[in-house]
Amino acid sequence: MRYFSFFTFLLIFSIQLSAQIAIIQDKDGFTNVRAQPNAKAPIIYVLHDNEMFEYNTEDEKTPWVKVFIRKNKFDIHPWAEDNSITGYIHRSRILALGSLTMDEVLCSFEPIVKSFVAEEHIIDYDGRNAIKIDDRYPFGIDGLIPTQETVDIVVNVDGVVMPIPKVLFENLYQSNQNPHIVNHDQTYFIIEHNSDGAGGYSVYWAVDHSGLKQRLMLLR
Repeated sequence: MRYFSFFTFLLIFSIQLSAQIAIIQDKDGFTNVRAQPNAKAPIIYVLHDNEMFEYNTEDEKTPWVKVFIRKNKFDIHPWAEDNSITGYIHRSRILALGSLTMDEVLCSFEPIVKSFVAEEHIIDYDGRNAIKIDDRYPFGIDGLIPTQETVDIVVNVDGVVMPIPKVLFENLYQSNQNPHIVNHDQTYFIIEHNSDGAGGYSVYWAVDHSGLKQRLMLLR
């Protein structure tokens, strides 16, 4: 699989600075994503209830909002060249995660962390900067060696523990261990903002009583 160049990485980073995460609000349970910002444009994707996506916060006055949808629902390679669909939905269908509340939260999310021991890992350097740890991009360190790593995540939904695959957290460093949890129609959204002070990133998890549904990553 091919990956973006450094300049494309910078473009994605600049897009993410003006992007927020949302779900849809539609009585039909789905919303059509259009190729252009009008109701007659071709439908290129269908967003369903509680499916997370990014939207462009710079489109504050337009009736149609640009959205970015990840094809890979768990964002294993968030910068993979073919991992994103770009389209438009009507502003009335946007429900920002930041507008949701913590009413009746029956979900807990606990990252299990330990001190990072460099000798236990394979670290690749680009000059002075650490660019890969165990052959994966390390989130949260901005080229430095992490002081803390996540070794497990315990998610409990209404008394039932939901397993999280290691591949989804093994390159998430510097967890603040204080996630924000909101809910919507029995789906829980866990929001982590992690950083070592410079390499900031956010992780958005969606779980329900059947298990993990989605994970999105954003650089900050």
